[in-house]
Amino acid sequence: MNYAGNTIQPAIGQIQPVRVNNDPLNIMLGNPHLQPAFTHRLNLRYRFYRQLTGQYFGIRGNYSLTTSAIVNNTFTDATGKTSIQYINLTGKTPYSYSLGSNMGFKIKPVDVSVDIELYATGNHAWSYINNVLNKLETYTYSGLIQLQKNVQKRYSLFAVAGPSYSINKFSLQPRRNNNAAGFYSEGRASLYLPGKWQVESGISWSHNAATQNLTSIDITRWNTSLNKTFFKNESLKLSLSANDLLNDNANVGREVTANTITQSSYTVIQRYFMLSLTWDFTKFGTQPAKK
Repeated sequence: MNYAGNTIQPAIGQIQPVRVNNDPLNIMLGNPHLQPAFTHRLNLRYRFYRQLTGQYFGIRGNYSLTTSAIVNNTFTDATGKTSIQYINLTGKTPYSYSLGSNMGFKIKPVDVSVDIELYATGNHAWSYINNVLNKLETYTYSGLIQLQKNVQKRYSLFAVAGPSYSINKFSLQPRRNNNAAGFYSEGRASLYLPGKWQVESGISWSHNAATQNLTSIDITRWNTSLNKTFFKNESLKLSLSANDLLNDNANVGREVTANTITQSSYTVIQRYFMLSLTWDFTKFGTQPAKK
């Protein structure tokens, strides 16, 4: 268990008294009376492991709250001009928490390692919109189950899958349904062949459901490679890899702030092929110990 606390100093742009109006539709108003905020954080950890059986269990939790929080006050008039000023929040205390646990064991008859993980997070934040206090509540619940099997110099298998569900509430828009379900799955396999050849392949699929305002996100990534190692210690590796075979890679994300939900899409490198030669050299563990 540990505790930490720190001050949050106002930024220069938040306290400077000179009005910034280089954008006539979005004007920043400085607040020279802005005071520092203070955040308290409490962390808890517990874990045990049994080496002979491969069993383990862990639980962790985090809780933080901020006093005299610095929040934004956004005011939009009838002409569409928006003024933004940062103020200290009084009478309310923003806080967030997270709780997670995982447990693992081995299925001995087939020598498969199993890992089960559960997570829950929550956040309460406030802001002012046209001088009216707006409360944001976000909650996320997720779970994963992971299976893994390794046979040295023969093959390795890995699979993970699990659902998630997020809840987003704004007090000024109580009828808006911004909740969304999600799912993530991934599988990887590696096969060792004669002559120091190795084939690797992995595919993943992620899904975020649509909301009243946002479209759904579905991304499938499939990567594979053919590798050949040389020398006794296999330090030289020749690899031909194919990345994003389905040409479906995308960088799309959602962000929830005090008064907005944003879904952003960015251009990324999609399908490409690469031939590479790598040499991993070291003297560690290769030289006899000196007496």
